[in-house]
Amino acid sequence: MHSAQFRYLIDDGQYANQYNLVAEAVYRLCVRSCFAPPGFALVRQMGIASAREQRQSIVDLKENLSLIHQSRSGQSLGWVSLACDRVGGEEGRKLHRENAPSQSLLLLGLAPSRQPQRVLLADYAACASELGLSPVQFLEEFTPVFKKFMNILAPYTMALNDLEQDRYYLLAINNSDSSLGKKDGLWQGLLHAIKEPTQSYDLGCVEPLACGADEAVKGEEIEAFLAGH
Repeated sequence: MHSAQFRYLIDDGQYANQYNLVAEAVYRLCVRSCFAPPGFALVRQMGIASAREQRQSIVDLKENLSLIHQSRSGQSLGWVSLACDRVGGEEGRKLHRENAPSQSLLLLGLAPSRQPQRVLLADYAACASELGLSPVQFLEEFTPVFKKFMNILAPYTMALNDLEQDRYYLLAINNSDSSLGKKDGLWQGLLHAIKEPTQSYDLGCVEPLACGADEAVKGEEIEAFLAGH
């Protein structure tokens, strides 16, 4: 990945845990229509002490990201899905794109772990562009189970393998598969993998909402998510 990979870490303590300010930093890093921003942001949550607090921070971050996106594009961001204590399993340990709308953003809550947490991120949209392919064509042509896939992606891949085991983190990832240049402003996404097989995490997915469209996740489901159900 390019040099912007070294500017992805955000300490929420720097912003006095104000998620409107954290959201501004996350938005700049994640919501991209070119390859200059890294496409992801890692928030080290200095003020989070429980899973419930972290889930609330995910909801708060989404609401603030939506306000920012509304002001810049005229569209709000709506929930696609919310899931508690998700374990990635075999599929989650491979680089993959989450099954979600073509323009989408993942918000992952990583809890403290007894084992070192390892996350892989690959800028497959940039790789596809270099090869003259769209992101969709790239995933159709190169299957993650084959070594050729990893070899091609190697220069575009980085590991977040230095996460503090006793710390909560919120990882935001651009999960899109839009084609660069097909239309102005389309998001350019990454692939990701949670390498630790026993690691569970909370996951929210959001997308830009068309005018008048409803969110897929409503109030009661959000409350259930906050409660850990």
